[in-house]
Amino acid sequence: MAANKCRGGALRERVLHKQTPHMVLKGHQVRASHREPQYIVSSDNGGNAAHKPSALEHI
Repeated sequence: MAANKCRGGALRERVLHKQTPHMVLKGHQVRASHREPQYIVSSDNGGNAAHKPSALEHI
């Protein structure tokens, strides 16, 4: 479980996996690499998003 800091406070999200190759998620380019991975997370409403590790906090 992770929290993402956003304008309205913190969102609780579940980390699905660490993404290293580039990919497209919901029409947006996710520029991930082995040096700069991003994490694919699922929120309570069922939507998926990609976040850099610095944007997430383990809870």
